[in-house]
Amino acid sequence: MLKLKTLREPGDDGDSSTSMAFIFIFSAVSQQGSTLDRGSYSIKVVIFITFVFTLTLYQYYNATVVSTLLREPPKSIRNLKDLLNSNLKAGVEDVLYNTDYFKRTKDPVAIELYHQKIATSRHYNFFSPEQGMSMVKRGGFAFHLDSVTAYTIMKSSFSEREICDAHEIQLYPPQTMAAALSKHSPYREHVAIGIRKIYEAGLMHRLRSVWDEPKPPCVHTPDTSIFNVTLREFSSALILLAFGMALAFIILIGEIALAKYKGAPIEFRH
Repeated sequence: MLKLKTLREPGDDGDSSTSMAFIFIFSAVSQQGSTLDRGSYSIKVVIFITFVFTLTLYQYYNATVVSTLLREPPKSIRNLKDLLNSNLKAGVEDVLYNTDYFKRTKDPVAIELYHQKIATSRHYNFFSPEQGMSMVKRGGFAFHLDSVTAYTIMKSSFSEREICDAHEIQLYPPQTMAAALSKHSPYREHVAIGIRKIYEAGLMHRLRSVWDEPKPPCVHTPDTSIFNVTLREFSSALILLAFGMALAFIILIGEIALAKYKGAPIEFRH
């Protein structure tokens, strides 16, 4: 439209180059003003619609960012298959029964997880509980250990938000437990009734609360740290600005050199 002469009014000497159109679009997207002024109604309609569009896009972007910060992050890893397909690294506690499990298990997902993420040609991810949980705290790492040990470490070293962000998946399938008695034992009924009474009286729950470390409670409290915008968040804009300034300076040097080569005087305008 800027280049079509039929849309210009007499005496319209404004810049009608392609770069002017690009600068106008860039300024609209960046929520800045524009010095583009034309008498044509069609260009005025385009300018108005462009600014309305960019304003709507800007509001949608702000709403998306705010809603992402406020909502609870989804848990996309719910089983071993999801962990295997994720980009998380994995490790296990350095105890004998973990090594024995991977040697004897027939679960194809657990076997593949062991060969791809735990014991490979480059690393052997068997760590102590403290070292493994410290890697979990830093992020990007999944660590298998007894829940009682993990809860103790989380309670003493994890922050409130880190406790809420952590979640668990099972490596070992649930096992059916039973009391061992000799065949045709006369105490079979007595043992069954005794175990039932232990559950009914709450003694089992009491013993578990004494010997097992409970899971640290997750209280969703406001965390203002996630709303802080540091230099890292908008570093790409600064890099783009520095690149543009460097490119403009290089072009300026080239124009000065070309003008000196042709012998034409250089005119600077503010």
